Amino acid sequence: MAKLDPKTALTTQIVQAKTFLTKDLKAIPADKQGITFDGCSRSALSIVSECGGNCAIIIRILQGASGHEMSREEMGALMHPFEIETEENVLAYLEEHTGALLRLIEESDEDTLGDLCPEFPWGSLTRFDVAMVPAGHMMYHDGQLNYIQTLIGDNDVHWME
Repeated sequence: MAKLDPKTALTTQIVQAKTFLTKDLKAIPADKQGITFDGCSRSALSIVSECGGNCAIIIRILQGASGHEMSREEMGALMHPFEIETEENVLAYLEEHTGALLRLIEESDEDTLGDLCPEFPWGSLTRFDVAMVPAGHMMYHDGQLNYIQTLIGDNDVHWME
């Protein structure tokens, strides 16, 4: 049986999730990326921006910040840093912070991935678990982009293209 390489597993999942998210945002017409439905939902651009911000927050936690140390305002500023969101700036933001996270993972000592990070509201997590959060977060939000696509009449599965 092959030995599992945890850094490769993290990198693969994060890159795959970012790729799916990017493909699905680009599949939404530019004039539809910023719309909300009935003023209650979030736009596709807002969703992707949040994914970049989530990576920025995870980087801070992996570098030793407690999940309790960041204020709601600080987290909000990281999740939604743009006055006006565009495909170009939210994808650049996503790329910047996923890239920084991937570099941090690559530079990490594999022997520390089982160490606990500072406590979160839902308990302590290993560094591996924390580093995996962005992949799940992006996949969750990619599902929302897929739903937005159906609301505008697009039933294609773009992330498979």
